[in-house]
Amino acid sequence: SFYQDRDSSSATDLEQEINKLKKEHRLEGIILDLRYNSGGLLSQAVAVTGLFITKGIVVSIKDENGRVQHLRDLDGTMAWDGPLIVLVNRMSASASEIVAQTLQDYG
Repeated sequence: SFYQDRDSSSATDLEQEINKLKKEHRLEGIILDLRYNSGGLLSQAVAVTGLFITKGIVVSIKDENGRVQHLRDLDGTMAWDGPLIVLVNRMSASASEIVAQTLQDYG
């Protein structure tokens, strides 16, 4: 899930694991398994996506008055810039769909 509390978040935990794997192994690619992921916090979907893109719009949301807000990754750094496979299924929802689609859009 895409979570955040005082001590951890999905983006920081995932980034730490990626860095650990890069240090301990000759990492050739990553499989991001979002199957059966029901989602979670939108801010964490943006942060997780930011681990794999340099910067850009991750998702746009429109309120009841028609105002559009763009949620972006702005830091310009990536935890991983190599081959990436994203797995989804019919049970992938919400934030996981946003991450999968944005990563597909950015190639």
